[in-house]
Amino acid sequence: MSTAHLPNFEIPEQTPIHDLLEVHPTFSTIRTPFAVALATQLNDIIKAQILEAAIQTQLQNTVEIILPLVAGKKAGYLLRVNLYADQLGNVFVPGGQLVSAVGLGVEPLDALAEAYRAPSIRNERPGGTRDVSSYVWINRDGNKLVMSTIPEPLARDFERTSWTEARRRRALGGTFVTSAPEALRQVKQAEFWAEVERTRLNALNDRQSRQRLRALQSRYRDAQIKFNDAYRSYQLAERAMADHASAIATLASIKAVASLIQAGMSAFNEPHSTAATAKPGLSQEKLEDYSQARGQVIKGVIQASEAEARANGTTLRSLEIEIRAEWNKQGVRRQNIWHNSRRKLAECGPRLGVDVRRRACGV
Repeated sequence: MSTAHLPNFEIPEQTPIHDLLEVHPTFSTIRTPFAVALATQLNDIIKAQILEAAIQTQLQNTVEIILPLVAGKKAGYLLRVNLYADQLGNVFVPGGQLVSAVGLGVEPLDALAEAYRAPSIRNERPGGTRDVSSYVWINRDGNKLVMSTIPEPLARDFERTSWTEARRRRALGGTFVTSAPEALRQVKQAEFWAEVERTRLNALNDRQSRQRLRALQSRYRDAQIKFNDAYRSYQLAERAMADHASAIATLASIKAVASLIQAGMSAFNEPHSTAATAKPGLSQEKLEDYSQARGQVIKGVIQASEAEARANGTTLRSLEIEIRAEWNKQGVRRQNIWHNSRRKLAECGPRLGVDVRRRACGV
């Protein structure tokens, strides 16, 4: 079967798509238009024109939903193109959902690891098939929307690495917040002041200073927990909104997509497609009313949790200023603390492991 090429995917003129350079340090992205890359990926599996309209419809709808989610943020959005193939070349789209939303992230690995870390409902792989799904990463470059793909087989390595990262994040439990820039800044500050308290507090001669700093550190830890909880709620609500928006887009197009895929499969004597049809019993109007109501609820959660996270972030910064000022009174500067710790470690036990050296050297 010859290679089939789809026309370049187009989105509204104000947000043209441009090919990306690499967006992840481990997984290179294909520097060709998404539709062409996907068509090449499907070579010898299926004639690409069968899926052309499905790609155009679902990806168009999904991209329009993603635009406001990534606007003004140093983050992107990860999508999954769900395809499975058997040994005879039959292609299956589980649940009829060709394009599904994964979520927001600073980079693709961050988005997929968070999706794995949070429990969710996923389509089962059709029996006797192999996964040939790929990923699409979308973010803004100035006023432009840029997009790149992580194709099969790179996508399988990408998934394995993301599972490893998800397990690491689960192990961190309640202390973990997702890696948006503001959250990372707060985590690093908390780690720094915890280290200062552990290594320097008992060495202070002034009892009142020790008490003040212990009280400040305790308040700082409590504020950090509240910030983490609020920020996690905000991220989960945003992900729920994205999933909800994706479901609306799928609801609007799934009947046409399923019909297209089923017709294409029949034309090529491939009767085993698992593409779903719209379920009877609920009218389109009732589904839309329910979707709008649910969307309003999620939007309210996003606004409330974002406001709480911002307020807690402000509290953290205020406490940090107080802590820094109190340490400055003791003649301790942030740079000097780290410099002195590193120097003491190097002098005391250069051949020991870091953890052993810290315990042995009292750093």
